[in-house]
Amino acid sequence: ILYKEVAWADPNLSIDDDRSSCQDTDSWYYHFEGVNDNIERINGTGPEYVTAMIGNSHIKPHTLYAAYVTTKMVRHQGARNAVSNIAFVRTRFAVPDPPRITKAEALGIDEIL
Repeated sequence: ILYKEVAWADPNLSIDDDRSSCQDTDSWYYHFEGVNDNIERINGTGPEYVTAMIGNSHIKPHTLYAAYVTTKMVRHQGARNAVSNIAFVRTRFAVPDPPRITKAEALGIDEIL
């Protein structure tokens, strides 16, 4: 799974945007999800449905991300790597921090220290 923060859901966004031909860097973050032979298939056939949780310092709350999936290796002779379309997802709001007030003192009916 490759993903990056975006300002808006641009339908013309390409996976090659922001890549440099002179440098081996790009703006997409990479999350690898390994093969699991124990994945249950509907009726024993059909595609595998995998849920991947990405939680790291690159993910921000209530932020729009572009993401796409690519195969690292395909188990079929003559097959090429597959790349999905780009999807746009917004992360959820973060759980607020608990109050940090350790001491409060009323100085009057409308004033707190």
